[in-house]
Order: sequence, then structure tokens, then C-alpha cells
Amino acid sequence: MGSSVEIVNIVSSTNLGKELDLEAVANSYEINELDEVASVELNQESGRRILMRLDSIEPLGIISRKGSFIITGSHSFGELNEATETFKRVFREV
Repeated sequence: MGSSVEIVNIVSSTNLGKELDLEAVANSYEINELDEVASVELNQESGRRILMRLDSIEPLGIISRKGSFIITGSHSFGELNEATETFKRVFREV
């Protein structure tokens, strides 16, 4: 009766250290159509967070108005590191 562990979701969080104008951020991605960003969705109900998907990998970025940043949906630490580096590169371009 052995047991095994399967990693199905790795989540990380950080803070960007500044408040963000999420509407401006969302609009800048729509206008610039950055290659690495597949979609940007501003939560219309509260306007307090953006959901950002990338073209190349599955993890989802959740960015709050206060600057907190969560990456969820990674299936390995390698995928999480790749997502982190991609999101950092994307945010430098804004």
C-alpha cells in the first residue's frame, strides 16, 4: 500500500512594491500587443485585479491594484521559474 505525491499546482506570490493603475496597465497591453502576453483581463466588478495569461506557458498571473502579484497554475518549479522570468520581462516593458 504505497503512496505517491503528485504536484498539480505550484503557487508563488510577491509584491511589486508600488500601487498600479490597473486600467492603464490593461490598456497598455491591448495597445502594444506584447508578443509574450496572450490575454489581459481586468476584473470589471471591482477593478482591483488583472488576470494575465502568457502565450508560451500555462501559469496565470494575478496582479492587484496594491501591487501584489500571484502566479498560479505551474506544474513544476521549472515552469514556475520560467513564468516568473517572463512576467518580470513583461512588466519591465510597460
